[in-house]
Parts: sequence; C-alpha cells; structure tokens
Amino acid sequence: MKKLIPITLMLVSALMFLTGCASRYSINKEAPANFTQQTYGTIHVHWLDLGINDWEKLGYESKDAWGKVIATNYYEGLKPYMTDLFTNKKLTFGMSMNDKSTYGSDLVISFTNTRVDQNWNAMTGGFDYIHTTVHLTDAKTKKEIYTADVSASSIGAGPQGWSFEGRLGFATYNLSLMIYDRLNP
Repeated sequence: MKKLIPITLMLVSALMFLTGCASRYSINKEAPANFTQQTYGTIHVHWLDLGINDWEKLGYESKDAWGKVIATNYYEGLKPYMTDLFTNKKLTFGMSMNDKSTYGSDLVISFTNTRVDQNWNAMTGGFDYIHTTVHLTDAKTKKEIYTADVSASSIGAGPQGWSFEGRLGFATYNLSLMIYDRLNP
C-alpha cells in the first residue's frame, strides 16, 4: 500500500505535465492563411452537429440518447462558452440542427464535416477530439471569408474530464477558443 501512493502521485504528475504540453486545438488547413478579422458587431452561431448517426459508434443506447448529449453540449457548452469569450459582441444562436436563419447578423459561424473521436482510455489517458470545418461567412454578401479544418482536443482540468460528456465539453470549449483566437488576433 505504501508503494501505491508514490506511484499514483507520479502517474498523476506525469498526466498533468503531458496535459500542459498538449495543444488545445490544431488548425489542420485554413483559407485564407493570412485571414484578418474585420469588424462585425453581431455574430450568429449555427448548430454544432456532432454526428447524430454516430450514436452506436460512440457507445450510446439510442440515437435519441446521443441527440440529448448533442443538444446539451450546444446549449450548456458552445452557447455559454462563446458568450463568455465574445463579451464585446452581440451573439445569436441557432435553435436546432435545421435552423438556418441568421437573425440579422453581420457574421455567420457554421460547422460542417463534424465528427467525434474517442481516444481517451482510463489506463493510458489520451484525449477525445471534435474534428470539424469552421466556416465564417459575411452575412450581408453571403461570401465565405474564412474556413478552417480544426481538431479540438479534450484538454481541460477538472473532474468533468472523468466522463465522455465532460471531455466533450472541454473539446467544445477549445473549439470556441479557436474561433475567438481567430476573430481576435
């Protein structure tokens, strides 16, 4: 028993060190590469569909159960994270996956090609990821001004990281952080 405590502390320390060295998100491809943010007062954020049909692959008992996790992640994750980060902007949000309105916004943020990778393991650690393509579109001209293929990791600190839904929340926060970093150089 006495040997177990130092070993556990070493493992926890190593995990914390590795977590600090990993990246919260990576931009795998972007266009234009030299994107400069323009002034947009109102930003509309579309629904973040995490792949409703991937419920079985992700270990859920039904499509409905996974759909509830997706909705919770959007309403209790993406919306408040974006609102907390963009304090100087007016934000509007899609009400559902099929809501395509932009509510009179200047800039529209949307997501395509989204998938979730579960890579975390209780024995070896690792991170889960949200992979998605982020699109920034000027709402008035309907011209896409920026696109990026992003991998947002589940790096975060706290006990919520012990559950898949908690790690999904960390990845969603890191995706929000990427968008904020891009729009606020």
